[in-house]
Amino acid sequence: MPRYLALATNQQFEDAVNNTMNGARQALILALTIMEAVINFLVDIYRSTFLCFLELIVRGTLSALITAFKRYITLRILPSVAHL
Repeated sequence: MPRYLALATNQQFEDAVNNTMNGARQALILALTIMEAVINFLVDIYRSTFLCFLELIVRGTLSALITAFKRYITLRILPSVAHL
């Protein structure tokens, strides 16, 4: 009788250890998945912010160049055309 109790107890210990290991594995996989999602989110925010800032620089530079060119055209070409 003690042999059968020992076998049953050992089987229960084995099941408990295996289930604990499987639970820990699933928890670690979930933690890695969450960290991956957070890192992807932060990288996407950084990329979007950088692209927005780059677009601001390009549009600002183009606006300044266009305004300067329009003033140059207005000051240089139109007065000489008016004298004709």
